Amino acid sequence: YKPILRETIAQYIYTLKKITNLQMDTNTKQELTKLCLQSENIDALLWIRNNSDNIINEFMQKIFHPQLNKIAEEGKYEIEIIDNGRDWINTNYMRFSFYKKEWTDFEISFEFQSRNLRKLVCGFRYKNGRRGNAKNVYDILTNIGGGKKSVGWPFYRYRLDQNWLSENCFAKIKSGKLAEEIKCEIESLINLLKSILRKHISR
Repeated sequence: YKPILRETIAQYIYTLKKITNLQMDTNTKQELTKLCLQSENIDALLWIRNNSDNIINEFMQKIFHPQLNKIAEEGKYEIEIIDNGRDWINTNYMRFSFYKKEWTDFEISFEFQSRNLRKLVCGFRYKNGRRGNAKNVYDILTNIGGGKKSVGWPFYRYRLDQNWLSENCFAKIKSGKLAEEIKCEIESLINLLKSILRKHISR
């Protein structure tokens, strides 16, 4: 069974590499269907399907978590990861956040607005999810241009990959490129904050 499973996984990955943004041409669909209908592969393919979430979650835990922790360590940030018991796929509003101890009211957050690692937003988020009494923070952060705001976010924007369940995105995670993009986005947000603070203080 194991050799068949290994061979099936290799064939499965090879086939999926032909898929771009989950769109398959007719030949690819036929190839994948033919592969699935082979009796010796059905059990292995069902195993892959039933365990795909676990495989992705394990990947995120072992590969991506250490990269986030490294960003926090290098930038001297505190880090919080809201993943509902290490489930990146099925968690509503899955997010990871960075903040300094002196940031009493807000944090820099990256949040998926949909399950399955989709619709990523990043920006400044209130620590408790609501503005509360942090009017001074609200007044400052909502003056940053080029973004949007909501009840829990005085400023957010769409900057990084919107759909992480893609071959391209997982390759970027594995290589560390996506972590570098996150690090650059944090630095960009902090520079925006510094700029608006200078304007606020000079008034």
